[in-house]
Amino acid sequence: MDQPETKQAKQTNPTSNVNTSNKQKQKVDDAYLRLLAEFENFKKRTEQQQQYWLTHIKKDLCTSLLPVLDDFDLALKHKNKQSASDNQQGLALIYKKLIQLLTKQGLQPIKTNIGDTFDPKKHEALSTIPGNKATPKNTIADVIHPGYLLDHQLIRFAKVIVHA
Repeated sequence: MDQPETKQAKQTNPTSNVNTSNKQKQKVDDAYLRLLAEFENFKKRTEQQQQYWLTHIKKDLCTSLLPVLDDFDLALKHKNKQSASDNQQGLALIYKKLIQLLTKQGLQPIKTNIGDTFDPKKHEALSTIPGNKATPKNTIADVIHPGYLLDHQLIRFAKVIVHA
């Protein structure tokens, strides 16, 4: 009689293992779904934070540029009432104000002079012109637009014409 009981014990044991295995699988599935939901929520929060900071940065930049815009408006209103030299002085002051404002934000012009050696890491050659004996090859003939660094990172190459 002992043998039928052992067979019965063996038969109930696999069922109990399957139940335990199903419960473990369910726990793992639940943990996975919770983790997936948490990750999706994290992504949404991160996107919202990025959008908030981007809007905040743009607002600060625009607010700081408003006085320069106001100066341009005044200069344009009074352009016919003043002499050409007064207008030129006014534009120079506005330009200086804008440069100071952008410098406070971390903008720095790249020093590029005529006669400097062309450096593709900071210059963009718009065209070339033939050189002569006095002007060595691969030197800058003219600076069309200055280049700029923002917090020591290149944001615009200096646009130059190079002696070929």
